[in-house]
Amino acid sequence: MIQQDNLVILREGVDVPIVETLNFQHNKFYRSIRLEEGSTTNTMVNGVIFGADFDKYFEFAHTKIMRDFQTIGLLKDNLKPLSKTAFKERIHIQEFSTKGLYRAFAYVHPKELLYSFDTPFKETKKSFLDAIYGYYVDVCNGIMDMVDQEFIKFGNSGIPITYYGRISMR
Repeated sequence: MIQQDNLVILREGVDVPIVETLNFQHNKFYRSIRLEEGSTTNTMVNGVIFGADFDKYFEFAHTKIMRDFQTIGLLKDNLKPLSKTAFKERIHIQEFSTKGLYRAFAYVHPKELLYSFDTPFKETKKSFLDAIYGYYVDVCNGIMDMVDQEFIKFGNSGIPITYYGRISMR
């Protein structure tokens, strides 16, 4: 299970020096693990160990997502998840065929900040909503599996016209 401190993202406007042919990219999530030995704490990100400079380069994905969810209006004032009814009212569910391919979007403006919610299966609209609401609540509670598996993605490239259209950052 990927917890809230096991997924990080490069901070905006910061570049990590290239380490052994590994070039960290912006707007991409990386797995991380805390390494503690005595009074020293390091963080390994994608196989590279960072010491005190970790916070200079990275932030936890959960922190970024919660900040974005707040901006989009997907959190209550107390930073708790919305009810299922309120969540349904704030997202746009798009059906891409008559075969149960759905994708949901939440955004301020699709070309500024957009989140998409997908499922791995063809579903009815109700079962799709039930599944993505469960994913959303899990993320709000710090369980980042669906972000790691890219069933929850973010971008600013607009709403894709086809189901297989990519959600990306321009």
